[in-house]
Amino acid sequence: MTASERVRYQRLPGRRRGVIRGSSVWLGPDHLLLVQSWRFREEYKRFHLGDIQAIAIASAPRFHISTRSLGIGVLWLIGYAASGRLGSLQEPIVWTVAAALVATWAYLCASCSCVCRIYTAVSCDELPSIYRTRTARKFMRRVESHIVAAQGALEGDWVEAIDDKTIGPPEVTPVEQPAPGVRDAGMAKRRSGRLSAIFVGTMFLDAALSYLEKTHATTAVMRIGYAVMAIEVGLSVALLIEHYRGRLRAGMVKLVIASLLVTGITWYTPQLIASFSAIQAASEVRAGRPAGNTSVFRTRADAVIADTDIGAHVLWGVMGIAILTRRQMPLQGGAGTGIV
Repeated sequence: MTASERVRYQRLPGRRRGVIRGSSVWLGPDHLLLVQSWRFREEYKRFHLGDIQAIAIASAPRFHISTRSLGIGVLWLIGYAASGRLGSLQEPIVWTVAAALVATWAYLCASCSCVCRIYTAVSCDELPSIYRTRTARKFMRRVESHIVAAQGALEGDWVEAIDDKTIGPPEVTPVEQPAPGVRDAGMAKRRSGRLSAIFVGTMFLDAALSYLEKTHATTAVMRIGYAVMAIEVGLSVALLIEHYRGRLRAGMVKLVIASLLVTGITWYTPQLIASFSAIQAASEVRAGRPAGNTSVFRTRADAVIADTDIGAHVLWGVMGIAILTRRQMPLQGGAGTGIV
């Protein structure tokens, strides 16, 4: 969006800023503009105020990690690294702050989140930037007056007025499939559910083994940890295949991808630190200088990585339970908080 276009538009409450994906909604002279960005490209979609049939808002858990959350996490890691120099008494304070931050984030995601969809006669689109209930109320207050000005106000009870109206695009009657296919689809869905439950269980098991490996590093614990990590990766691949076949929830797919990223980072980062430390020590010896003491740095870095791995797997496990227990209810036109 160019600078001249921004003058014509007013950004409405709500903005989603993720690592890769971003979204926002803008108010134009006679329409709403949905902007979705993927870092290197942007997509735009207009909704004329006279064509909007309903805006539906329904409470739902939304475990979204924004760039602001990542920035807070980076600041906490810096504070955790600095607590080692300040003394061991500072570590309980740092971990208390971490627990408070995670609890606040989990509460907002589970209890103060929502899904917002906008309906016209030919489309039904989700507004990703409206994912908190407080933001949704502000959004509705800003938008409602403009839609009423474009369409006029309904007389009497608006709920009764829309009973005889069809909200959203007409439903397409699916082509009937043979009866055996229904049974096969149900079995495949149950299999995906079992795989998801086992995968969530491995999150907690991995966190427990990582803690044991940190406090009681034995050969048996390390071998079991490697076996659990291999099972975790195998389950991730199986769940991605289920997603390709259209049998997996979208939230579980994001959880699988996040766990793979964390596993890769926590696995390869210590190897890179050890390699760079060995190269640095060898170069100092060849130059005739005493090799620097890098063991303290390596020990501290390994501790930070181990704690990050434990916390991440516990968080993924809690999110997995929320995804598995969440009841998926499709939004219907006019449901929730809406205007027509």
